[in-house]
Amino acid sequence: MTENRVVILGTGLAGLFTALKLSQSNVKSLVITKGNLSQTNTWRAQGGIASAFSKSDSPQNHLRDTLAAGDGLCSVENAKRIIEAAPKTIIEFISEGMEFDKTADEYSLGQEGGHHERRILHVSDQTGKAMHSLLVDKIKKEHSNTIMILENAMAYKVDSIQTGYNIMTTSPEEDEIHNIKARHLVLATGGAGKAFLYTSNWRGATGDGFKLAHDLGCELINAELVQFHPTCLFHPKAQRFLISEALRGEGAKLLNHKGERFMSSYPQAELSPRDQVSLAITKEIKNSDKDFVFLDIRHKSKDFLRKRFSSIFKFCLNLNIDISKDLIPVVPAAHYFCGGIATDSSLTQTNKEGLYAVGEAAYTGLHGANRLASNSLLECLVSAKLCAEKIKDSKLQNHFEWTSQKNSPKQYSSKDIEDVQSLWTTVRTLSWNKLGLHRSKDELIEAKQSLEKIEAKLLQMSKRLSKHPPFCELQSITFYAKAGVEGALLRKESRGCHYRLDFLDKNNDLYNTSFQKNQSSKVGLA
Repeated sequence: MTENRVVILGTGLAGLFTALKLSQSNVKSLVITKGNLSQTNTWRAQGGIASAFSKSDSPQNHLRDTLAAGDGLCSVENAKRIIEAAPKTIIEFISEGMEFDKTADEYSLGQEGGHHERRILHVSDQTGKAMHSLLVDKIKKEHSNTIMILENAMAYKVDSIQTGYNIMTTSPEEDEIHNIKARHLVLATGGAGKAFLYTSNWRGATGDGFKLAHDLGCELINAELVQFHPTCLFHPKAQRFLISEALRGEGAKLLNHKGERFMSSYPQAELSPRDQVSLAITKEIKNSDKDFVFLDIRHKSKDFLRKRFSSIFKFCLNLNIDISKDLIPVVPAAHYFCGGIATDSSLTQTNKEGLYAVGEAAYTGLHGANRLASNSLLECLVSAKLCAEKIKDSKLQNHFEWTSQKNSPKQYSSKDIEDVQSLWTTVRTLSWNKLGLHRSKDELIEAKQSLEKIEAKLLQMSKRLSKHPPFCELQSITFYAKAGVEGALLRKESRGCHYRLDFLDKNNDLYNTSFQKNQSSKVGLA
């Protein structure tokens, strides 16, 4: 098949909205996902999308809260640009058919950690799912002629060629290989939460885009800045289930095992930025010798909770936790990547012609050292729109070619399979223990040495397993873990979601040397 199409890797909000905006400009695209359409972190985003919608709020107030959460590392200019675009972009999304919750004729705005105003538009506690479902439905019904979707195809290699990029994908069974050439390639591949033992992310969040971009010569910015969500449900049958920050926005309190509040001494109490809440919970867990703390929202009625937090209420009830009567056991988990693939002033273009990054995969400077709650879906919409405009206005001659071939599924030795599974656990455990909420020089050096040995072993295995999806993902999380460790070693300070036990204070002298003030250091390069 030969025609003009843009290739987009990733079917979360950023990838699909890029495709929609391109289609509305009569630009065709092929959107590729290694799972199915609903397997994305967007689908799991509960809280909502932040924007200054109330009369008492303003983009200036939203920017103030964003910069405060970012702890000195936001790009002020870029953050301002994204936040000022927020109301108009969201209204544009509403015009596509989106219906956020309302009370009477006014939007029902929530409040989350780090926000001094109610500015979170939401759909119960399933905002990401609702926004994503709208796009999927719209694409299938109205844009199927211009937007093609390829599911269950993992991009295991991307090469730079004279006419753009050659993307090679394989199916989970490895029985079909796609070879796709395109002039424009958009990386909307999300973050790398699965590099950690405990995470809120879907199983495919393995940082594939980071490695693909690095292999093409792009820079990865601030790999060490990973936000840990304070409140994931602690239950043996509830892997990766998030308890939205919006509960704390509705007055939920954090309690230790003695039933005592431990956030009341903080200026914003339970609505403090996520890094502060996560560290406070970790401290309580360590001091109590328990594995979790509690979230208490029993002051709200069952009817309110069932309506406002429908999916959380139902999920917990299936585990015999009635959140209107029972305390909710919670624990921090790796959640969101504040760094990303370096982009230029367009906020989407990488240093490679025709290669773009959007959403969580991209570094725009919005989040700085710690993401303000519900700014993620906002960044997805704004960066997707900017990316579509950049491609539409590009002078590059588009080129697209797609060939497929059937492949005889490979049979791997039991040792290879066992080694891959074992190394998966090893890397994720290393990341959690050495690159988690608490970091120190000795542990980071130990982790780096271990990861270098794992890299050497992966290099030996790659000739046999180069198209095996679990192995490709293992390569991705190993690359990310090493980049994160190297970045954490360079950042000799504690700032935002980066906490060094051996450097407890901020170190502004860093930004006069290898770092850039109010921007980000190009650290974490493997």
